[in-house]
Amino acid sequence: GYDTPDAAFEGRTKNMEVVITAWNLSTMEIVIEGSYSLKVSPVKFMISDMNAHELVSTIETDYPKSWSFSVPPEYQAEGVDVAREGNELLIQVPATSSTEKREYFIKITVGNLNVNILVERIIIL
Repeated sequence: GYDTPDAAFEGRTKNMEVVITAWNLSTMEIVIEGSYSLKVSPVKFMISDMNAHELVSTIETDYPKSWSFSVPPEYQAEGVDVAREGNELLIQVPATSSTEKREYFIKITVGNLNVNILVERIIIL
């Protein structure tokens, strides 16, 4: 590399391909235990209407065994459906006629690591 940022800007170009990836940790939960990590993104969804929604969270881990999820039975009784597809968690929230605030928590587990995904329905009238 060059000694200063100005020298690097003015210097000869290098044959290099670069991919810029947006990185926003405000929507990602990362937990680490020992040498293993669990990353969930996003961890919070806010719904402001009464419509049905399909939501997707991406789950990444370097733990040798796979991750799992759990959904409380009362959420399932309300029609919340959760399924795993590869490294994604697909969350289907049904339409509602209720104008009450409602929160759903889905627990992601890998080994001793846990992260909760929050789906919050706030109806704005």
